[in-house]
Amino acid sequence: MLFDKRVVMMDQNQSTTEDLGSQTMEGVLVNGVRTTHTIPEGQIGNERPITIVTEVWSSPELKTIVYSKRSDPRMGEQTFRLTNIVRAEPSSSLFTVPADFKIVEGPQTIFFKTRQ
Repeated sequence: MLFDKRVVMMDQNQSTTEDLGSQTMEGVLVNGVRTTHTIPEGQIGNERPITIVTEVWSSPELKTIVYSKRSDPRMGEQTFRLTNIVRAEPSSSLFTVPADFKIVEGPQTIFFKTRQ
């Protein structure tokens, strides 16, 4: 996924998207994209422009986001990081029914009949 630097105007908001290239995170090859979105002053009652920066690193092989960071002065910084990625088969013991497992009958269904 490659992006050229470009500016997109939408609803008087300015956004730029830039390709951050590729790198390895948690042993996985990821591609990064940074989007900077600016809300002009006065558009939502703000006295100064508000700049929101979102950085997303995703793995084409795993088809998932491995790292993302969003910085918004209205809400602070939010970071997501996928860690301890293991690409081996899970242990079969995770899918084995425990030896002490038993089926317990639940309460019987009660039907009420009303007179009409």
